[in-house]
Amino acid sequence: MPMNNAVFVIIGSFTAGLLLAFSLRPIAIKWGVIDKPDWRKLHVGDVPLIGGPLILLVTFMGSLLLSIDFPLGAFIAGSLIAMLGVVDDKYDVSASPKFFLQVAIACLLISIDSAHIVDIGIYQKDFANPANQILHFGLAVLAIVIGVNALNLIDGIDGLAASIALVILINANLAFVVSGQSVPKDILLHSALLAGALCSFLAFNLSLIDGKKIFLGDSGSMLIGLLITSMLINISQTPSSSSGITIPASLCLWLTALPMTDMLVTFMKRILNGKSPFSPDRIHLHHRLKDIGLSKWHILIVILTASAIIFWGGAAITFQFGETASLIAYGVFMVSYAIFINALDRAQAKAD
Repeated sequence: MPMNNAVFVIIGSFTAGLLLAFSLRPIAIKWGVIDKPDWRKLHVGDVPLIGGPLILLVTFMGSLLLSIDFPLGAFIAGSLIAMLGVVDDKYDVSASPKFFLQVAIACLLISIDSAHIVDIGIYQKDFANPANQILHFGLAVLAIVIGVNALNLIDGIDGLAASIALVILINANLAFVVSGQSVPKDILLHSALLAGALCSFLAFNLSLIDGKKIFLGDSGSMLIGLLITSMLINISQTPSSSSGITIPASLCLWLTALPMTDMLVTFMKRILNGKSPFSPDRIHLHHRLKDIGLSKWHILIVILTASAIIFWGGAAITFQFGETASLIAYGVFMVSYAIFINALDRAQAKAD
């Protein structure tokens, strides 16, 4: 029955998202909340940035209508991060104040929901000691800020950030099944609400509805990152899980492996080149794949397939060999990804 309910929730949130998109587009155009093409962006023409308000309204109002227990901190923080994104979409807020506001919003979420990270998969007895509360709090802040920015920065071609979010949601729910557990009802329904909202966004973003294109904007990509990271903390940290059912903490790293690693490697390359880690450029994975001649659809297929394969490879290691081996493998993956990116750079340099 819960699965049947989830299907109806997806259909309902998808329909609500479609209706909201038609309503929000003219408002965004009137207020000038639009995205204009430039040297980094791969679209043509001015496009309304309404993904954030659309997803915010569908998920939160859906939770209220269906009486789904939605964490108060996630509700408040989601609203604030979406508002920050709308302001950024309109006025282009510089990186430093935006970063500090993200940290403040993450601190608020964690304080209200007690969403501390007390389980990192290793050294559990020592790490979970209440004396380490500052560390637990700090790790949760770090996780949320990384999640917010990872989804934000990979939002570089049509459908990519929203599609990756869908893959994460699907894999997160399947992880419960693979580990021999039932998916907690609230997690399943929250995922269904967000999935339906993302699908309605994709219908416009991928031009399946002709002439009505929309973008997530920073409001949408940051909101998705916050909601997903909050959910991952909830399902991997026993004290924060209302159901008491959890998945291994290291699996959360594998769920977000590709966008998070792409962001960290990109930051590292910028710093090594003497630039700010937040300086705009065209060195994210989707830019590189575009530069070697792949189309938008090919890039989506490559990145989404890679994201799924990476997760299930990491999941196999986790379930077969334990979390210590999983974390070691994750470190190997990050190094391998950096080597792969350097190889792409050298190949591109030779071609030029």
